[in-house]
Amino acid sequence: MFKDEQGKKKKKVKTAEEIAEEKKKLIIASDKAKELLWGYIGESKCLMFFGLFLNLLGMIGEFASPLFIGWVIDAIVAKK
Repeated sequence: MFKDEQGKKKKKVKTAEEIAEEKKKLIIASDKAKELLWGYIGESKCLMFFGLFLNLLGMIGEFASPLFIGWVIDAIVAKK
């Protein structure tokens, strides 16, 4: 961005070659990112599965403890 005579900010207009070059760079970067991501997934898919399984167990535990506390409170109230 640059300023004109009145001090207003103006954006530089990109040429068709600059736009094509930016698109080419973006495609190359996207392909490299996909390659790295799928390589990482391929190497550690067992660890990811184990982690997701433990995460699921943790969510069940977070649900179960308030449930059991509620059952205990209901049992105490029922005795009175």
